[in-house]
Amino acid sequence: MNKLFLFFTAMTWEQEVQAEQMAFSICDSDRMIGLTWKEVESCIERYADVLESQNVEVPTYENFHAADLQGNDDGTLTMDEWLAWAEAIQQP
Repeated sequence: MNKLFLFFTAMTWEQEVQAEQMAFSICDSDRMIGLTWKEVESCIERYADVLESQNVEVPTYENFHAADLQGNDDGTLTMDEWLAWAEAIQQP
């Protein structure tokens, strides 16, 4: 199961949410609400070595777009949209 920014494996839901909040904060380069795909790509490139060393599966555009669809599909992913998407894909 892909997560948008899952920094560690075998985390609790609360830890996943905290990691995602941290990723949103770190990757937000324009200080506007939410993340654009351009910000996500830049963050992936900037932290590629760390992500690879931790065996972290990086988000894809498909993940980003699917999560954005939980909101208004405006090209900017908010934490609320990510939460709705992540909760929906965790349902059996």
